[in-house]
Amino acid sequence: MTPQQVEDILRRHHPARADLMDPPPYRFRTARRIDNNEIYVIHRETAQAQVRLEFPDGQYDDSLVVPSSIYNSYFGNSMSSVVFQELREARALAYSAGANYSLGGRLGAENLALGAIGTQNDKAVEATFAFIDLFDNMPASQERFADAVAAQDNRYRAGAVNFRAIPGTVRGWQLLGLDGDPRPQRFAQLQAMSLEDLLQFQRDHIAGRPKLISIVGDTNRMDMEALSELGTIRQLSVDDVFVK
Repeated sequence: MTPQQVEDILRRHHPARADLMDPPPYRFRTARRIDNNEIYVIHRETAQAQVRLEFPDGQYDDSLVVPSSIYNSYFGNSMSSVVFQELREARALAYSAGANYSLGGRLGAENLALGAIGTQNDKAVEATFAFIDLFDNMPASQERFADAVAAQDNRYRAGAVNFRAIPGTVRGWQLLGLDGDPRPQRFAQLQAMSLEDLLQFQRDHIAGRPKLISIVGDTNRMDMEALSELGTIRQLSVDDVFVK
């Protein structure tokens, strides 16, 4: 069918009422701003401690799409990434480890950097120190950078939008203020990226930011005094988190 035929059918079978209300303005959700590291701890007698780091980083900027995608591949969301290789493979500090720089989903939405590890309770503090050090002092590797770029290159070359995803994909571009398909321009930007560009992204958007640190685990097996060196600790109960 042509678009006009589809529109005629929809108008005939799903007529819009004349008194439709305007949708309410979109409610943006933003992270609380902090000046220094804050640590929230919940004591649970679990086999593993779960550690999460997060901090906001401004609003959506289309120029960050390519560098942030390389950063995610390089730093935190694959088995060859810095976080996985350093915390799990090289230092045996975590069962699972990952990190991600998440761009806002529409114009005006907030970007958020996230990290999570699952570790032994008695290694939780050491793992948290190591995790923060990786965020702030990301090691540079030309080989790992080349792998990260290759992964994104393959994604552009092979990642076709199937027909069912076209409406949602186009609507997503519109919410980001884009006029048309941004992938050709992003692909060209990817080819021009260098390791120094990635390191500059890390310095500008990741390193040295105050972090909200959340830990769930057996605090009897953690060095809480050492943990306090990272920031102010606030011990919570489950009831403090889940409102009844």
